[in-house]
Amino acid sequence: MGQRQIWILAATVFAILCCVGALASVWRDHETTRRLVAAEVSGRVDQLAAHADQGLRNAAAVLTRAADIVAGLDPDDVTDIAPLALRLDDLVVGNPAVGTMWVVDRRGFTWVNNKATTRMRTDVRDRAYLRAVRAQPDGLYVGRPELGSVVPRMRSPVALALHDSKGRFAGAVVAGVDQGFFSTIYGRVLRDPNSGAAALNAAGETLAAAPPAMSGRVAGLAMRIAAAADGDRIEADGWLYAVRRLDDAPVTLVAATDLGVAFADWKARSLRLGAIGAVTVLGFALLTLHGLRAVRREEATAADLRHANETLERRVAERTHTVELLFRELNHRVKNNLQIIASLLRLQIRRTTDPGVKAVLQDSVNRVFAIADVHGELEGGRDGSVRLATYVGRIVDRICEAMRKPDQTIDVTVAVEDVELPLDRAVLVAIALNETVTNAFKHAFSDRAHGRLDIAVRIDAGDLEIAVANDVAEATAEDAPTRGSGLGAQIVDMLVRQMNGSVVVDRDAGYRVVIRVPVDAVAA
Repeated sequence: MGQRQIWILAATVFAILCCVGALASVWRDHETTRRLVAAEVSGRVDQLAAHADQGLRNAAAVLTRAADIVAGLDPDDVTDIAPLALRLDDLVVGNPAVGTMWVVDRRGFTWVNNKATTRMRTDVRDRAYLRAVRAQPDGLYVGRPELGSVVPRMRSPVALALHDSKGRFAGAVVAGVDQGFFSTIYGRVLRDPNSGAAALNAAGETLAAAPPAMSGRVAGLAMRIAAAADGDRIEADGWLYAVRRLDDAPVTLVAATDLGVAFADWKARSLRLGAIGAVTVLGFALLTLHGLRAVRREEATAADLRHANETLERRVAERTHTVELLFRELNHRVKNNLQIIASLLRLQIRRTTDPGVKAVLQDSVNRVFAIADVHGELEGGRDGSVRLATYVGRIVDRICEAMRKPDQTIDVTVAVEDVELPLDRAVLVAIALNETVTNAFKHAFSDRAHGRLDIAVRIDAGDLEIAVANDVAEATAEDAPTRGSGLGAQIVDMLVRQMNGSVVVDRDAGYRVVIRVPVDAVAA
């Protein structure tokens, strides 16, 4: 994977991480806003409960004292109700939540209220609160707002059942709680027009609601509110409702807030963040697209370059193969031509009767064959280098065959390390070796029936060393190639100087010629 692909991958991962981070931030902000809204609506309903509970508790206390006042009284036996009405009015005046109070007998007729001066007989048998109290005589009852029959005002009846000495239903004491009581409470709690509050009785009837639209909302949720536990929250129709039940009265209070308005700031922040995220992602997408196009162009260019390289390599390989074939063919022809020259020289040797001329011609034949052997090594397809070990032996064998007399026994040993030389240097070394071995035969074994010749080629201390030694203890001055005037000695001196080498003659044990040539000069 190239650097550009890595950069594109990193940019893509970074963009994805930015998106994930933005989404996580939006989600955290959403949850934080939801918790704040839930805490706010719960706080509102707690405030409602605190105010309403206090007011209804006071109303219940007033009803309890009123029940104590009328307990045991038979309406038919009371002739002067003014003192009774006055006592009831004192209770009403001391409680701002109660607007009026009346007493109903067992038959369902109102016979006294806090403002009466004469005996009353108002039929309230059709009122819901009386039916509810008669059906469930124990505990406090809070009814939905009704229009008063004496004072035409909407009030919520709060009733407490009366019992005779035998525990039978004997009527009820009823207090009318003005709607203004709940409105005052709502006014203390509701701070914005996007919230609402309502009070429901045990039957799920709305006692009061603000704003008026809240009445319809809580009516549609009556079953869910009735099933909710104290402190629960209900989410419906884009509103969040908090439910609170009063301890001392069968009243459920509900506070609500519009989630759409509550989350407006969150939506605005989310839109801003979304816009920033969209621009960021779009930017990275464009950069990634540009990078991918650049990568494709680079890949196409690389593919074209690979194809061109492959084509070039194939052509080079074909050309190299052709050159190698031509090179092998050239060396083969050079070898053949040299062998033809050697054959012509041999024919001349056969036609010549002068021993001196024959010797000179034979030396020439050996030199030609030494060069031909080197070229012959290159016929096998080598890369222009020649291994000494493969042609030194042939050169020595050919010299021995040409110069050993029939009655002579010459022990020849050849030790050659595996050294490779380029063609031009191999030719020089081959000729120098040919001349040195030829001189050894000429001057050491010309008049001897037995002898020994040791030839060694090796790498020593960075030099190519060619050592030719025989067992002759005496030699004349002209035997030394570096001092003699013979053609062979001159050829060796010339070749060694050309390769920056040296020739050393050692006469301590027999006669030994050592040619040393630097390896770098040989391999150059």
